Amino acid sequence: MGDLKFEEFGDIWIFLLTVPGHLFNMVFGLGKFIVITLPLTIYNLVIWLWSAAIGLPETLFKAARIIIFAIWGIVKNLYLFLVTNEWNWNTLNDFPSLTTQFRVLLNLGGINKPFDYFAGSYGFAVKDFILPLRRAMNDLRDFIDFMPWPVFFALVLLLVYWVSRKIGVVMLALAALVFIGVFGLMELASQTFSLMILSIILCVVFGIPLGIFMSASDAVDRAVKPILDLMQTMPSFV
Repeated sequence: MGDLKFEEFGDIWIFLLTVPGHLFNMVFGLGKFIVITLPLTIYNLVIWLWSAAIGLPETLFKAARIIIFAIWGIVKNLYLFLVTNEWNWNTLNDFPSLTTQFRVLLNLGGINKPFDYFAGSYGFAVKDFILPLRRAMNDLRDFIDFMPWPVFFALVLLLVYWVSRKIGVVMLALAALVFIGVFGLMELASQTFSLMILSIILCVVFGIPLGIFMSASDAVDRAVKPILDLMQTMPSFV
């Protein structure tokens, strides 16, 4: 699809011979992620959580210090504004702000230190965690791009009909695919489609066992639900 033309690959036999290779790369990338990279990533995450728990009192103290100084600065500046300033329209043009000296005292740059520490210490671990997913998604995207667009359209429409059992929904999906193709967005659509397929696979692989554990154990349910609630506030997990 996109810039790829079926004629560029010779004939139908080359296409059929290449399909197993793409499927193997996709399955191998996902299997490597599940068997090797995911356990190592979980291990690194546990180590980081342990280190973070040890440094939690110091972090809470610094956070409390920043909050106290911020509240004190706001109260002080509002008091000076109410008592010392003359009351006229000019004084109401600008909202009272913290002085430069007090901003330095607050050390607001320290708020970024935990994030800088995480990025510097675990940035490569996060990249290693994402790399197998990216490779699997790229292999799946290449497989979709390799298909002639009529084959891709037919597979999508068959899937839509299998799910909805309604011709109207199928026609709406066909109109959407034609709209995407006319405006030259097929390559981006293949990326989105491969991302959706990979997301569904991961949800099935991890979601079903996790749901079973949550239903079997109240402790697991209480521990996981706050994490899921937090993930719902992040655009990547919505």
